[in-house]
Amino acid sequence: MLPHAEATEELAERLGDLNDLAVFRATLATLDLPASERTTVEARITTLKARHQLAAFPLGARLFVEHPNDLARRWGRLWDIWRA
Repeated sequence: MLPHAEATEELAERLGDLNDLAVFRATLATLDLPASERTTVEARITTLKARHQLAAFPLGARLFVEHPNDLARRWGRLWDIWRA
């Protein structure tokens, strides 16, 4: 379960970073900046967003490869073994 927990934590971090970038982009739209500065920051946001998405997609695929019911059953069996 540890690899699953670690992947979950990393995915949560990536998704949190993506949310931060979305909020930053929305805030940027409200600021009075020269067009050249806005363009530079927008480009950096786009680059960072792509980087986080590329890292997040494989993590999500790995975490959600099992049907939720199958995952719950497997974890239940592991829990039972641990308690025995």
